[in-house]
This record gives sequence, C-alpha cells and structure tokens, in this order.
Amino acid sequence: ILSKQFPRVMATMAEATWETLTGDFFANNPPEHWEINEAADPFPDFLAGRLGELEGVHLFHVSLARFERAQWRAYSDPAQIPKPGTIERRVINPTLTILELPCPVITQVLALDREGAIEDPLPDAGDGVERVLLFRQPSRETSAYWRADGPLVLALATVDQGLTNEEAAATFGCAASDVTAALTHADDIGLCIAPA
Repeated sequence: ILSKQFPRVMATMAEATWETLTGDFFANNPPEHWEINEAADPFPDFLAGRLGELEGVHLFHVSLARFERAQWRAYSDPAQIPKPGTIERRVINPTLTILELPCPVITQVLALDREGAIEDPLPDAGDGVERVLLFRQPSRETSAYWRADGPLVLALATVDQGLTNEEAAATFGCAASDVTAALTHADDIGLCIAPA
C-alpha cells in the first residue's frame, strides 16, 4: 500500500529505513477504511512524527509524502470537471488543491521522474516553503502539478473574483496582456476551464 502511494519517498530512503517505517506505521495505524488506499492517509503525519527519531528521515521526505498524497487525492477526486460547452464563464478546476510544503520538492520530483535519482543535498527548511498546485488534468485524466508562480496565482485570483481582464489588471497592478497570458496558460494546463 505504502510503496504504491509513496513510490518517490520509498525511492529516496535506505531500504532498511523504509522497512522500519512501514512496519511501525501499520503496527500503530491499522487500516480503518474499506478503501485500501485510504490506509495510507496518515502516513505523512506519521513520517513527520519520526523526524529526529529515525536516522534517514528528513523534512524533505515529509514534504514529499504530503506531495504524493495530495497527488493521489487530486487524481482520485470524485468532483466532475465541467466541459467547456456546459459553462458560461471561466471556472477553476474543482479538483484543485493548493499545497504549502515546508521545503521544496518539485525539482527533486522532476529529477526522480526523469532520471530516477535525486540531486544532493536534500532540500530542507532553510530552502524555504514551496507552494504547489495539484489537480486532475481534464483531457488526460492524470494528476498535474505546477509551482504556484505569479502568473498562475494571477489567473486563479482573476477567476475566483470573477474579474474581467481589465479589472484584474487594475486590481493587481499589471498589464491586461499579462492577465490574458496568465488565463490562457491556466486554461491550457487544465487549471481553469474556459467556456467553449
């Protein structure tokens, strides 16, 4: 269960550390839900509780576990993403989760997914928090993740507040063309859904 839900966490730990963690986790957190994937839900908090107790468990692993769990939640979210022909105004993807992590993970996730290895040293609290947008991508029906950068936050704020491009430009102190570009990008990646 845990290796399926947290493959990157497992890949970034020593095998002995992972085996100790999984044994301890299920000894202290027996599954209580009929849906087997729900048994993994407490694992990120359990991992956080082992910081400083178990050698080889770092803040990066806690952040990564929270990321992987949120990625699963976005993928399995039962919310129906509206089709462009069924809406009259742009909406935010209803599967969106905004995750604030105590240290960065995205660069390492990309390295793991592309090269099968992480870069040294592991990020820690000194590297600052990282905000990540996770959602189910409408056309591919896969989980997608993006850093919560300025343009995507601008797009989300514009749609959330129901502003026109000109109103958003005046409200947020930017050019209307910046708002247009941000909204187009948000639509292209499936973060927002625009009417047909």
